[in-house]
Amino acid sequence: MVGPLTAVLLAATAPALHVERAADAQLPCRANDALEQAIKVRLPRVRLTRAKATGADLSAQISRGEGGFRFEVRRADGTVAMGRDLYSGCEQLGDTSALILERYLAQISWAGRDVGLVAESPPPPAPALPAPPLVVTDAGTEGAGTPVEPDTAALVSRIGQSPEPSGNEVVSAAGAPVGPPAPPPSSDAGTEVIHLPPQSPPGPTLTALEVSAGAGAWYGPRGVGSSLQRDEGQSLVGAFSLDLGLTLRDRVRLGVLALLGLPVTRAVPPPKLATVQSFDVAAFALLGVCTRTALTFCGHALGGARFTWADTRTGAGTTRLPSTASGLITVPELGLLARLQYVLFHHLLLAADLIGGVPLVRGQLVVKGYDPYLNPPIDLQLQLRAGVRL
Repeated sequence: MVGPLTAVLLAATAPALHVERAADAQLPCRANDALEQAIKVRLPRVRLTRAKATGADLSAQISRGEGGFRFEVRRADGTVAMGRDLYSGCEQLGDTSALILERYLAQISWAGRDVGLVAESPPPPAPALPAPPLVVTDAGTEGAGTPVEPDTAALVSRIGQSPEPSGNEVVSAAGAPVGPPAPPPSSDAGTEVIHLPPQSPPGPTLTALEVSAGAGAWYGPRGVGSSLQRDEGQSLVGAFSLDLGLTLRDRVRLGVLALLGLPVTRAVPPPKLATVQSFDVAAFALLGVCTRTALTFCGHALGGARFTWADTRTGAGTTRLPSTASGLITVPELGLLARLQYVLFHHLLLAADLIGGVPLVRGQLVVKGYDPYLNPPIDLQLQLRAGVRL
């Protein structure tokens, strides 16, 4: 029997289990917090602590893995004692990992598994002995209490016939218990029955909604090889962007991207005293695939259009270009977008984008009497962005 004081001392000095709840910042749900709650239910005698692991202490953690999630149990020195790859929905990770931990601790006979403040239960009482059997005895002889055979001839002479067995007779011997026969031993005796948790339901299709804004540099908002650009042409201008995206099952990403470049001003060579000012706007649809890692990489294909608007400024005022009625050129464009992103505090999104696009046609802006302004053969952008992930 373990006394209360001894139980308290054992619980205070026994190995403890640590659950790394801080790792939930890298997961789409609070899986480690759910793991800690499940351990309290499945392993109520295990001592949970948030202090630094020492001695025989163990630590458990759920993190992102290749194509899913990873559950690991580590020793105090940081070495991995057990690891499992999990592919269930994020909401079921806590219960599933607690079941795996319970089986693992039973296999290794970890000292911290059976420590608690509850005293040991007393041993069960011994089973009661059955009553002595009722026997026929010869009370007139020495050694009364020993079974004897009845006089069959005297019995037949009194009733006139031999008795037939009815099938309800109780035949007993001294020291043998009277009662129904014991049932045969069950084939399941000594077999441990483990009830597995129900199969995890499929996770939600829509797992994230992202909205972010970015700023960076745009290479390509000018023509090349014309006399107008050789004097004051610009090949690198500032640019801004707005991105809206949907993530399906933490893997496929759909989105729209809008880009806006800063205005570019070019001087028209003499004898004309004028300037040509233009700016570029682009809109693209995105389709990509992302990794399921803390530092997420997404590769996208993009398609859309780039719009260039321009006007001329002279001493008499502002007019549209004579070669284009609207002063607007629309060019279809295809390209690729590579994104590296990281999520802080479950919702704050930080990312870097590298965008490359190729126009499907070459547009041009014309000033009468001068070489045309040609659209660039390639677009390149580098954007740094911040936003929210819901």
